[in-house]
Amino acid sequence: MATPASRTSGSTSLLRRYHEPEILRCSIHPCCLTGADAGHVRLYPSGSELLGDKDIDQIECVIIDQNMPGLHGTDVLLQIERRGLALPSVLITGAVDSEITAAAQRLGAMTVMVKPILSDELLSFVEAAVG
Repeated sequence: MATPASRTSGSTSLLRRYHEPEILRCSIHPCCLTGADAGHVRLYPSGSELLGDKDIDQIECVIIDQNMPGLHGTDVLLQIERRGLALPSVLITGAVDSEITAAAQRLGAMTVMVKPILSDELLSFVEAAVG
């Protein structure tokens, strides 16, 4: 597992910008964080719904599970890359798999996290992405 990028000193606290319970629900549903000023978490029922969001370019961080119905997490990351978007992302999976990890890293994922996820660890990566 990778470690988060170093945080910038004086950055706004993640928990002041985003609601922790909403972020932690992202380990169940694909989600993204938007709204640098107000802080907003959007949950999507599928990766296809995320890709269909007309405001996808406003996303600050994507948290997505590898094993979802329809598009898998790496499929979504590939589509994001093909659109020329550089969105910080965290891929969540239920098992260690070197091929999935390598694919996610090639597609720009900050890290691949294996369930069960420690909330502090997930929040640390999200804070590094949006901080």
